[in-house]
Amino acid sequence: KGSLPQNGSAVGEGWEFHQTIVTLLQRSSHAYYHFLCETVPKVVLLYHDMEAHPEAKILVDTSFGNTWSIEILRLLGIDPQRVVERREGVAYHGGTVIFARPTPLHTPY
Repeated sequence: KGSLPQNGSAVGEGWEFHQTIVTLLQRSSHAYYHFLCETVPKVVLLYHDMEAHPEAKILVDTSFGNTWSIEILRLLGIDPQRVVERREGVAYHGGTVIFARPTPLHTPY
């Protein structure tokens, strides 16, 4: 239900759309070690893309009580208002999707 916007973001039942979205999702990216050792280097690789697209939302996994991801991103200079926390059962879509290649350990088989 709902319709996709020409610009900006929209949310419907079971889906969410952002004109530009940077995804930092990867298997286990909600865990502290994996976030720090695998996701933070992606942030460094994608930092210029994030700066070039200030309207872009940044998709992270904060499941299982993860409170550090948003705080670490804030310490790296990323406004928490840009962060979208992944929710179970929601399909995320973007007009433009920006991502870094997964680390070899978690590349899909």
